[in-house]
Amino acid sequence: MPAMLVNANQEKLVHQSPLRDRTFHSFRFMHGVIARATKSVCSHETYFDHALGWLTDRIKSIQLPVKDTRFVQSGKSAYTLHK
Repeated sequence: MPAMLVNANQEKLVHQSPLRDRTFHSFRFMHGVIARATKSVCSHETYFDHALGWLTDRIKSIQLPVKDTRFVQSGKSAYTLHK
């Protein structure tokens, strides 16, 4: 049976910065049914990753050549705490 959730682990440094790449990165692909069902059972107190595990045990991990080209080119994160 095919996986319903695939966790993608990076093969190399994502940001080409050892300091930046020591932090946790979460890349995943999931079947739409799992995404919608997880959303329906999550609240502000629920860890999304844990809720995914409640709904399927058909989980696979793969290696991918992931790279954050925006950060590599500009040196700035795409995320901000400002609205």
